[in-house]
Amino acid sequence: MSLENGPVSRQGRKFLLIKPPYPDYPLGLAYVASTLERTGCPYDYYDLNRQTVDVAELAASNRYLAVGSGGLVADFTFLERLFAQVKASAPEVPCILGGHITHDIDFELLFAHVPIDLAVIGEAEVTLPQILTTLTNSPTWDWRGQKGLAFRDTDGNPVMNEPQSRVDITTQSITQSFDFFDHREWIERTGELPILTGRGCPGTCTFCSPSHRKFLPRRLEDVFQEIETIICRFGEVTLNFLNEVSFGKEEQYVHFCREYRRRFRAPFRMVCRLNTPPSVLHHLRKAGCISLGIGVESGSDKVLKAMAKNTTVEMARDFVQEAKRQGFLDITSGFMFGNQKETEEDIELTLRLFDELQIKGAPSYTIPYPGTVLYKRARAKGLIPDPYHFLHTLPTFYGSEFLTDVLFLKDPGGRNIFSNLTDIPDDRFWEVMHRVNVHFMDRLALQDAHLYWEGGQQLMIRGSCPACGGRMEAELNPVSPVVRVLRCPRADTGECYNDLPFYHAHIYRVPEIASYADKVRNQLDGCNKIGFFGDNFNIKFLLDHDILGVSFAKIAGMTTRSIERFGSHVYADAAGNMVEESLLITPEELVGREPEAIIVAEMPPGGLAIRDILLGLDYPDERIMLMARPDHLPAPA
Repeated sequence: MSLENGPVSRQGRKFLLIKPPYPDYPLGLAYVASTLERTGCPYDYYDLNRQTVDVAELAASNRYLAVGSGGLVADFTFLERLFAQVKASAPEVPCILGGHITHDIDFELLFAHVPIDLAVIGEAEVTLPQILTTLTNSPTWDWRGQKGLAFRDTDGNPVMNEPQSRVDITTQSITQSFDFFDHREWIERTGELPILTGRGCPGTCTFCSPSHRKFLPRRLEDVFQEIETIICRFGEVTLNFLNEVSFGKEEQYVHFCREYRRRFRAPFRMVCRLNTPPSVLHHLRKAGCISLGIGVESGSDKVLKAMAKNTTVEMARDFVQEAKRQGFLDITSGFMFGNQKETEEDIELTLRLFDELQIKGAPSYTIPYPGTVLYKRARAKGLIPDPYHFLHTLPTFYGSEFLTDVLFLKDPGGRNIFSNLTDIPDDRFWEVMHRVNVHFMDRLALQDAHLYWEGGQQLMIRGSCPACGGRMEAELNPVSPVVRVLRCPRADTGECYNDLPFYHAHIYRVPEIASYADKVRNQLDGCNKIGFFGDNFNIKFLLDHDILGVSFAKIAGMTTRSIERFGSHVYADAAGNMVEESLLITPEELVGREPEAIIVAEMPPGGLAIRDILLGLDYPDERIMLMARPDHLPAPA
């Protein structure tokens, strides 16, 4: 559809602004909302992660000038569905898309599948007001010549105009809106608010979206005014400076820190590059910075060079050593695996560096993000044969709780969706990535654990914090072997950096249960056909953490007590990717495949009920492996 001609008058209508259902703070939309407010355009905002609303019905209400949304490439599937619903109910309402997705995805592919009319390429502060003026005041809509815009011509074909010049935030006052939703509710959940000191990044990393290759700092008075607004309206919440580069030069850091310390007492978090001078770390600490984010990524200089990181392993060591000397305890970094040029030896170097640095971090697995150098190379190697299907796979990559949710999935053509970009042979790659995950899970799990009942009603797990060694405990669901998020109480006093979401606890850290699991591993070691019978989550946990040493190559089949799940897969996603071995068959079918052992993936007493089912099918008792015995759980007092 082409929106060449518009209605005679659209004065007074609102803009409908929709946030995709991601859980993060909508910082990009905060600037869009600010732009709408500055131009005097009324709008309604809905967060589909927090609210249930029929956007199609709203669009058809004749109240809206246009419907707009935006995000990253992982939001592609949602945005495709959202705008299709809008067009089905209100084809005359213009649909506008913004955010990184319009820059990173080929615009012809974007327009071919997402029924939008306009795409804002780049920053919205200049382009969006021009769109609103045209929509509101022009009897006909002609988008030719409007910079920073892609649109459909009269035949419905996509057209890309010249890019818009970047907004000069070094001289212009550009701030985010704090009125477009209830920020108090957000603060109650997270304890912090995000803020930017500038836009863009001079880095050339091959895995990162190349939105802007130059950093532009905001005017410090604009930053301070925004902080004053936050503190006046919401109190001294923790501020989180999110941009990859906080300031371009050492003197800008120092000036910011001195002024911040003079004006404010609110704690803040900041991202730093590894070449940040020690004097800057000193000033940051004195100003109230409580947390540093850095990009170590790899323990191999060869891999760092292939990433175009422009850093070295020694820089990471020096930075962390200096930051700790300055008193920083909470230092977080990603550690990337699966990058170009990487070998098993390089991966071992990265694991050793993670262990050595003793900072907060989790494994990041290299996904060829559309628009990046890595993506182009992966396409050239034939690792992404269908870009459209790949876009539908991205929510799986970025939204999965378990690595095994992604690692062993295959597309409808039988290819692993997790691309091997490394120099590791395919017959080793996926198992090596799994081993990386197990290493991190072991390091981030509660140590020296034991179980007990509190008040005779609540099963608890208690042990040592994997970060500081302090004592900590958490409630354990009797039907699940794991507490998925674990926070050290000493983090509240600044004595530990162990806070959500990296740390966890599970029953296999209890010595007696760990010893039992080792015995089961030994029994399974010579088996080549192993079945699973139980709960999906528990099956995934056992495989993800490699509790019993079972590889996917040895899985003979899976089943469950939930009859309605027969025929579905334990491992599958909305894009049609799946692990064939995870098909849920009936218990009779599983026994009929004559597995050498069947693992019962339910905690007692459910596990005993499954054992009885198997015994009723004449499956040998000695080949039934419970994930935990009843006597492993203490009896309520």
